[in-house]
Formats: sequence, C-alpha cells, structure tokens
Amino acid sequence: MRRTSYLFIFMVLSIFILTSCTGQDYDDLYSSGEYDTLLALCDEDLSSSIDPDALYYKMLCHYRLGQFEEANRSAIVYYAVADKDDDARLDDALRIILYYNDDSLLAVKAGERLCSRPGAGVDEKMSYFKALMATGDYEKAAELYNSIRGELTDRQAALMCIDAKASSTLIVSNLEAWVLADGRSDETRDAVMSAARILLARGEGQLLLSTALNVYQVGDGLLAILIGDIYAQMGIPGTASTYYSYAYEDFPQMTMSRLRALQRRG
Repeated sequence: MRRTSYLFIFMVLSIFILTSCTGQDYDDLYSSGEYDTLLALCDEDLSSSIDPDALYYKMLCHYRLGQFEEANRSAIVYYAVADKDDDARLDDALRIILYYNDDSLLAVKAGERLCSRPGAGVDEKMSYFKALMATGDYEKAAELYNSIRGELTDRQAALMCIDAKASSTLIVSNLEAWVLADGRSDETRDAVMSAARILLARGEGQLLLSTALNVYQVGDGLLAILIGDIYAQMGIPGTASTYYSYAYEDFPQMTMSRLRALQRRG
C-alpha cells in the first residue's frame, strides 16, 4: 500500500515538473531578454507538438538574436498554423516574411495582407512595393507607388526605387529631388553610385549624368569611373577618358582596362 502511494506521488510530481517546465511563461522570459533560454524551451516544446505559442516566441527569439533566416522559417510555419482571422500576433510573422523572405510571391502575400489594414506603416508599404516589382506585377506596383508617394520623403522614395530596381525615370526623378533638397552627402553619393550601376546595365546611364556630376567631388575615383562609363555609353570617348584619368591614381587597373576598351572602339 505504502509502495503504491509512493508511486502515485512520484507520478504526480513528475507530471508537475513536466508541466512547470513546458508551461513556463514565455512572455516573462522574452520580456527579460532571456532569448537563448526561451529558444531552448521553445525547441523542446516543439519537439513533441506544433505549439503556436512556442512557434511565435521561437520566431521572436531568432529575430532578436539577429538570426533572420531562422526567424523567417519560423514565421512561415507560424503563418501556416495561425488563425488567419483574429490572431493579433500574425502581423509580426507577416512582417518578418515581408522583410526577410527570398520568395517574392510569399512576400507579396504578406505585404498585401499587412498593407490592406488601416495604419499600415511606411516601411511595410515600401517593402511591399519591392516585392511587387520582384514578381513583375508592375501595374499593382505603380498603383501602390502613386498611393504612397505623398507619405514618403524624397530620400525614402529614391532609396525605395533603387532597392526595387524600379523604372529608370522613377529612380532618377526621386534621386534628383533628394539631391536638390539635401545636397551632396555620403548617403546621396552612395545612392547615385547604386543607381548608376542599374542604369548603365540598362543602357540608360545618360539619364543620371546630371545628378552624378552634381554629387561628384575631385578625388572620388569610383564615381569618376562611373561618370566615365556614362560618357562612354553615350559615345563621348574624350570626356570618358578625362574622367577615367581622374581615377587612375587610386584605381589604375580599372582605369587602364576602360581606356583600352575605348581605344578598341575608336
């Protein structure tokens, strides 16, 4: 009888221990920043069942730890099992999918749901625009651009269009407006460099020439080379050679290869 009682007590204690371990307050651990501890607990709980709470906090822990690929994988699974109608936490999963997923079609679905709600943020709309451009849905992307342009600064609009590889005219018009408003800075210079690479690949470098010249400063060899590339693309080899020569001291190999290419064309 006593042996039976001990066995019963042992079973009850075992259940209590297991319950207290798997039933720890995820939110308290998360709020206190114990992400590694919480992540281990979530993994343990998920080893036996698909628990939406464990999935959600696993996703958040990976995000807070800067493990964005892992956060994205957890977000996709959470999206698959979550209540699609009234789960207030679903937006967190959708944002991670929108920002960090390489599957543009899935990112579009996330962006569409997020941006259809009142109070959608500017970052969400900008990322949704990029996803639409990546899937080739240019009509919907244009509609979105027109609807949000008034919410964006010139800087935001220019960076969004460059990041999304939007049309050359959109890139140039927004970049020109930004440079006109804020002048030359390291950030505008870097944006012009990024835009120049896109437009040169499209054979449309001349559209950016004026803005590139506005931000160019003597001694900026990389930008001098890109300006030289624009002039070369425009069929103006003399000016192209001049700008290439400005970069020779810092980038002799890049400069000489371009000068030789000009000579071959001539």
